Amino acid sequence: MTLIKRTDGLIVERAGEELLVYDQRTQAAHCLSPVAAEIWQACETVISEDELAARTGYDRATVEAAVHELTTRDLLHVTPPAVTGQTRRQALRTLTTSAAATAAAGLTITSILAPTAAQAATKLASGQPCTTSSQCDSGLCNAGTCA
Repeated sequence: MTLIKRTDGLIVERAGEELLVYDQRTQAAHCLSPVAAEIWQACETVISEDELAARTGYDRATVEAAVHELTTRDLLHVTPPAVTGQTRRQALRTLTTSAAATAAAGLTITSILAPTAAQAATKLASGQPCTTSSQCDSGLCNAGTCA
């Protein structure tokens, strides 16, 4: 399997030890933990999981978990090997194991969908559910409903 980080349409900012990645294509914002950020940045050039483990010093399970998280969010381009020799059931088991390893390795990538400017500026009409008064056109959120 070969990996290369996706850079097109992404805005990347460092925030302390974490890395914030905004995907302009999907309007999703991702906050990469220090481990996930280091692994993503190490994929500057085409690289394999084994090379990635050697370059970053993380064990194979941590690298696999990070690759799973990053590909799920479309932050890595992954080219599978020409012949995997795996059945569909084996491939699914590998993905499930990677997801479990993600949690065990403490890798976290938190993602949210960012509203467009028009969506963010739109106020809620009377009777719509709200959490704060500033969301309501009337300026009053009463018991979770715009007045």
